[in-house]
Amino acid sequence: MKAVGWLIVVSSVWGGTIPTLEPEVIEPPLVGRPLDFSGLVGVFRLAVKATPTAVAVEEPITVTVTISGRAVPPYVPRREALRLFPNDLERDFYVAATSEKSGDDVWEFVYLLRPKHGEVRTIPGLRLCYYAPRQRRYQTAYADAIAIQVRAPAPPESAPPLRVLAAPPWMLELAEEAPVRSYVPAPWTVVVFAVGVPLCCIGATWWACRKPRLDLERRRRRAAERTRSILTKSRDPSAVAAALVHFLRDGLDFPALEPTEAEVDRWLKRCGASVELRRRFCEVLKDCAALRFGPVAGEPVEPLIVRACLVLDEWEGGHAQAC
Repeated sequence: MKAVGWLIVVSSVWGGTIPTLEPEVIEPPLVGRPLDFSGLVGVFRLAVKATPTAVAVEEPITVTVTISGRAVPPYVPRREALRLFPNDLERDFYVAATSEKSGDDVWEFVYLLRPKHGEVRTIPGLRLCYYAPRQRRYQTAYADAIAIQVRAPAPPESAPPLRVLAAPPWMLELAEEAPVRSYVPAPWTVVVFAVGVPLCCIGATWWACRKPRLDLERRRRRAAERTRSILTKSRDPSAVAAALVHFLRDGLDFPALEPTEAEVDRWLKRCGASVELRRRFCEVLKDCAALRFGPVAGEPVEPLIVRACLVLDEWEGGHAQAC
C-alpha cells in the first residue's frame, strides 16, 4: 500500500499517468475437470420448468432451463457447450433445441422433448458443472426431476367405408368366340420357299468367297493407277524406283522400304507373278540404280519410265494371281 501511495504522489508531481491493470483471465484447470463440464467460470444457479406435464406419446413438452449468476467472460453460458442432460436422455425422448435469450446475469434456453413411449414417468434432473474461481474448484448446480404423465397415442381416425358398386350383368357375360379358320398355304409359296431359300444361301456363300478377291484386285488396280501417275511426273531415276516400290507396298503389301532385287523377286514369286515379269521388274529397278550411281549417270529417264509402265501393264494383263 505504501508503494502504491508513493507511486500516486510521484505520478501527480511529475504529471505522469498510472497504467491501468488488466484483469487476469481465469482459465479452468485441466486437472480434475469433469466430463460434463459446461465451460462456465463463475457462480451459478440452475432452474428448470416444463409445460405441459401430461402429454401423449411423441407430443412436445417445452422445457425451459434458466441459468442465473455471475460469469467471468469469456466463459459464459453457450448452448453448444452446455452438458445439462444425462447421456441416456435420448433413450426416452426426442430432443430438439428451439430458442434462447439472455439478460442481466440470466440466460434462458428452451428445449422440446417428445416422449418415445408410454413408460416415461419423469424428465430426469439436470446438472450444471462449472468452475468457481474463488473456491478454485469445480462445483455442480442441480435441478430436480419433473414428474410427467405420458398416455398412449390416440388411434388414427378410421377412413369412411368404401362404397362397392355391383358390376352390371353384361360385364359377367363371356363374349362369343368366332370360329377359327385353318390356314392352308398356296402351292406356289411352298415352291418359293423350297427353291428360293437355298438359292439365296448359295448366292450369299459365293459372294462371301468372291468379295475378298475382288477387293484385292480393286486395291491393286488403284495402286497401279497411282504408280502411273507418279511415273508421269518423275524426272530422275530415284523417283522411278520410289514409284515402283510404292506399287509393291501399296498393292502387294511389301514390307521393305529400300528392297534389294532378290527381295523383290521372292515377293513377286509369292504373289504369283511369272518368271518373265519378275525378271523385267528387277531389271527396271537395277537400271534405275545404274542411272543414279553408275558410270552412265545422267542419261534420260524417259525410256526407263516407258519400261516401268509396260511392267505395270503386264501385271494388270492377267499374269499375276492373288496371294
